[in-house]
Amino acid sequence: NSVHVIDIEENETLLKIDGTSQFDVTAVVHPLTYMNKILLGSADCFEWVECAY
Repeated sequence: NSVHVIDIEENETLLKIDGTSQFDVTAVVHPLTYMNKILLGSADCFEWVECAY
């Protein structure tokens, strides 16, 4: 269970976020007002991750 941020033009992995057994990622969203951030959702909660790329 992990999330990969990939530069599709360069075919390069920029960031890899490993999940845990306590947080099973089931949804990902990048709201327009969240500059360089994504929200990761699970059945139990959500958390945000800052991406500086």
